Amino acid sequence: FFSSRRRHTRLLTVTGVQTCALPICMSAAGQIAGRTFAALAVPNYRKYYIGQIISNAGTWMQSVAQGWLILQLTDKNGFYLGVSVALQYLPMLLLGSYGGLVVDRSDKRHVLYWTQSSAGIFALVLGVLVATGHAAVWEVFVLSLALGVSNRKSTRLNSSHSQQSRMPS
Repeated sequence: FFSSRRRHTRLLTVTGVQTCALPICMSAAGQIAGRTFAALAVPNYRKYYIGQIISNAGTWMQSVAQGWLILQLTDKNGFYLGVSVALQYLPMLLLGSYGGLVVDRSDKRHVLYWTQSSAGIFALVLGVLVATGHAAVWEVFVLSLALGVSNRKSTRLNSSHSQQSRMPS
């Protein structure tokens, strides 16, 4: 199975930086992986990408938790669950073009900080309301709408900011 011949290795370079040594038999897979993940060699993009993974995971957890909370508060009424989800995605439909215009004309880093901070604050407020037992359906609706506005701005921002952060600094 193994040949006694010494395996040769060559260094895979991604954007001019040596990343790893791969055997020749794995060089094709290494080259594909190198092209696929070449943007992660840029430190700014790597930070942005990891932050977006964490942010998206938190946003989806909050969305599921809001739906579950609505079902608990309304004795499993699907209509209220639909209203909550609609309020969360309504800003995407109504503010789509305008949100992109606002984001394109402003400093993207500051908008990214504000949208991510506001989404975190909305999650904190919802958590405090639930922990204290004061959560009401209308409050969850308001927080769903607020999260939708925040996500609308950050969705447009993500597509333009990810292009800029891949540029070497």
